[in-house]
Amino acid sequence: MGCLELIHDGVPVRLMRLSFSGELAYEVHVPSGFTVSLWEHLLSAAAPLGIRPYGLEALASLRIEKGHVAGLELDHRNTLDDLGLGRMASKSKAFVGRELRQRENLQSPARWSLVGIEPIEADKKLRGGSILFAAEDEIKGHGRGYITSVTWSTVFGKYIALGLYQGGLTNEGKEIVCAFPLKNETVRARIVSPHFHDKENERLHA
Repeated sequence: MGCLELIHDGVPVRLMRLSFSGELAYEVHVPSGFTVSLWEHLLSAAAPLGIRPYGLEALASLRIEKGHVAGLELDHRNTLDDLGLGRMASKSKAFVGRELRQRENLQSPARWSLVGIEPIEADKKLRGGSILFAAEDEIKGHGRGYITSVTWSTVFGKYIALGLYQGGLTNEGKEIVCAFPLKNETVRARIVSPHFHDKENERLHA
């Protein structure tokens, strides 16, 4: 992450090179009273480049396509390794949870961990909170995991989802069933990488 501080029309501005979505992105921070005026200035100045505003739903869709975890994937039961973030943990410095992370149960390959999910039945939609079962399982009980986040992907022209599944990506390519009991729905799907788009980060580092 890079950070630059500057003054625009007498207003302090903090420009940060970071990304929630996995795309090449920046955040612009100013005192709250100047937010609207800077917003209008940016839209006007960048109009010749085709700049357009977009909302939180689009931002959420981008981050799911990229496989970025957010609040729906994070709870008190998950570890860095469950979410594919173990490489971010320091190997030389102490941090909260370092010793706990090494416990046998928290390193078990059978833990629920992050996966991507794509439907096999193109005419059906995935739903957040759906309970996940192996194709051969009886649809009963708590299953082997659940869908955490779902979006319609304009890149792929179908629904895609992130979820937590027992054994995680050791099941990549396997068929599963996504059950949504509230509507008595089931959808056949497949376990895939959670990184649906730009897996090599070429866009992020453009």
